Amino acid sequence: MKIVSQEKINKQLTGDFNYYFEVEAGIFLIEITARAKSWWQNFKKLRAFFKDDDLDLFLDNSRVYISTSNDRDVAAIWNGNELNGLSKIVLIAVKLNAGKHTLSFKPDENPVLENIRIMQLEKSDKDKISYTPLSNVAEIGDRRPWISCVLFDFAVKEISIIAKTDKIGRDDQDIKLVIDGKVEENENKNSHKDWYWCGKVRKGKEHEFNKQVNLKKDKHNLELYADNDPLLKKMEIKFVFDDGGSGKPLVRYTHKGILNNEDYNRYDDVISEVVSYWNGEFGKDTDPPPEPLDPNLVKALIFQESRMGYDTDAGANVMQVGNTGDPSILTLRGELRESWIHNSKLIPLKYDAKLKWKA
Repeated sequence: MKIVSQEKINKQLTGDFNYYFEVEAGIFLIEITARAKSWWQNFKKLRAFFKDDDLDLFLDNSRVYISTSNDRDVAAIWNGNELNGLSKIVLIAVKLNAGKHTLSFKPDENPVLENIRIMQLEKSDKDKISYTPLSNVAEIGDRRPWISCVLFDFAVKEISIIAKTDKIGRDDQDIKLVIDGKVEENENKNSHKDWYWCGKVRKGKEHEFNKQVNLKKDKHNLELYADNDPLLKKMEIKFVFDDGGSGKPLVRYTHKGILNNEDYNRYDDVISEVVSYWNGEFGKDTDPPPEPLDPNLVKALIFQESRMGYDTDAGANVMQVGNTGDPSILTLRGELRESWIHNSKLIPLKYDAKLKWKA
């Protein structure tokens, strides 16, 4: 990922604050670091009576949030009573159009905005965000929010996180991972089962969380909580993009059939994932295609062949592969010749499958 902009703000916010930036169209990861004090810390300093620091965040008028509470103190993405003066990182993964954009900060009392870093996904990143914090060691604290990642309108295939925790005297370092409100439990149920990385178990060794989450396109949240001062080495989030790697987003069909009860977009995620995979495979070859496969072509074929599976004559064979007269079966049997180009040479393809096809 390339850094588009990076700025140290280090500003105590006493009123609304806007941060303006301009980008080309693309997929971005925005990293924001801020800190907030609890009501008790404010009370001791005579800064406020029984009021903590809170900080709300908006991106182009869309609120960036984890909690759905109607209580502003609870819902603020930086909550002083949770942070107790410590720093917290908020990440926003988002697709942005070319042009000007605004990060709006709305404080309650006097939180401190520290850093803003904006990174853009490059072609070499393919379908994943790879992230390491500017400071990858958490400030020493007691079971508090450390990193919150908000993913706007993405389908997420896989999440991988490498972190390190250790046992320190009678205490230990721990990290809790929460994905869309669900806690990922430690494999060792006898040691802090809700803390995936447990220092007493890991004893200073790196440990990787890797999971095929297969989350449908929507808003998703990922949260890391820190106990003591653990270390985050790397976080990777792998997406399934609408364009299947072609740069051409899937067109959504608005027509719903004669009875208005057919969803012609129901295979969009599958189409995107499969086309993305094969575009990636062919793109790595010595003689890649001049342009990647457009997933809209695959979608149109499925609609034409089976009306997205709603044609009862098609059954489960939504692309009607292997029907009478279809050369695909003859090709797989080796009765029709098929070749590919590798190192500028035409190489015949041979399939090992022995097919028996019942019409």
